[in-house]
Amino acid sequence: MKLHSPLTINDRVYPKGTDVPWFSIYPFFLVHMLVFGASGFVMAYWARQPDATVLFMHGGLAITIYTIFYVTIFGIDEVKWLFVNAALGIAGIYSQVAWILERFDKRIDDVPWYVNVIPFIYYVLYVFLIRQAFLDFFNARENPARRATIEKVYVTVSIAVCALFYLPMSSGTRVEGPSMPAAQTGFEETFPRPYWFGLVDAREIRTSAEVSALWQSEKRCCENSATLLRNNRIFYKSCYNAILAHREDEALVVKCLWLMDGGAEKGQREKLARFVVDNFGHHKNSVDDCVNCMPGDTVARVTLDLARYESSASHSAKERSIDRIEDLLDTRADEISYWVQAEIYEFLGQLYLESGLTQERLDRYKRAHAELSRVKESNEPLGRRFDPVEKIYKAMLSAAEPIQVEK
Repeated sequence: MKLHSPLTINDRVYPKGTDVPWFSIYPFFLVHMLVFGASGFVMAYWARQPDATVLFMHGGLAITIYTIFYVTIFGIDEVKWLFVNAALGIAGIYSQVAWILERFDKRIDDVPWYVNVIPFIYYVLYVFLIRQAFLDFFNARENPARRATIEKVYVTVSIAVCALFYLPMSSGTRVEGPSMPAAQTGFEETFPRPYWFGLVDAREIRTSAEVSALWQSEKRCCENSATLLRNNRIFYKSCYNAILAHREDEALVVKCLWLMDGGAEKGQREKLARFVVDNFGHHKNSVDDCVNCMPGDTVARVTLDLARYESSASHSAKERSIDRIEDLLDTRADEISYWVQAEIYEFLGQLYLESGLTQERLDRYKRAHAELSRVKESNEPLGRRFDPVEKIYKAMLSAAEPIQVEK
């Protein structure tokens, strides 16, 4: 290979234009860049909170030095086209780096976009070095016919590799094992990543307890809107990644889905509630750390949220919401805390008054009112929530007195 600028190797100066054996260049640079490039990948993708300043200082210095050597060895024209082709092929580079990370249970979208810059450049430089090594290994650099053949083979192989990397990503086969429940495997398709996902740094969470700890670590109300939005988006991204990484952990998945709505886009909030109700209606939450909780509370509260979303659409939607809540109470009332039942009956009573009070509905409410009234004196959480139920009940009785209740 012919040098394009003077180069010193082992204290020996090689003038510009000197032919240098390929084995004097490639083994050293392939190993050296592999080590530094791997360190850049580790700093970007394996750190809990990547430090962009350190990453750019460390990687930027090394990349600058490698680029100077490239210009010296291969010439400015080759290096110029290196970056031009890289810019044009950014989608292919993205898919290939993403594929590499997935082999180590990492996701390229788990970090802000700018963290990808240094690993991408390392990758481009290393692939370029491999191509140059092929040209010199087969003695094709100065042989136009042989060079054309090598480059055709290289392009063909590169396209095949890109297709191999890209198709599994686009088809979603990366994560869906044959025994994985359909509910968990449908999450990513139902909830595409929002536009801001790559701009937010998020903590890694692995258990349901860590979900609760993260939720409680920041303010979720009574703060300026920008701070609340940032806190909720961090939580949303942490949970999103946790659901993908721990799909088999139902306790984590359901708790995340329940609490993610604060950071979700407006159109996704009803979908989150519906996803829980449709796929995890059987779920029993832990009651280990809650004296006044029951195993059906989480599903009951999410069902209530979904009914609120649905009922605002139309009169027929109110009827669907009533059916949904009544079905929940008929099947799981003994697994739902009294204070949660009070919240449910408060809303259900409002729906009865708005949609039409029947004798059957009034009888149901009378029975619930009697039971909650009996328990409230000994159940402090219920006692704090009973007044709205009492108010709704009195409104029902007033509505039923002057006219015959609809049959």
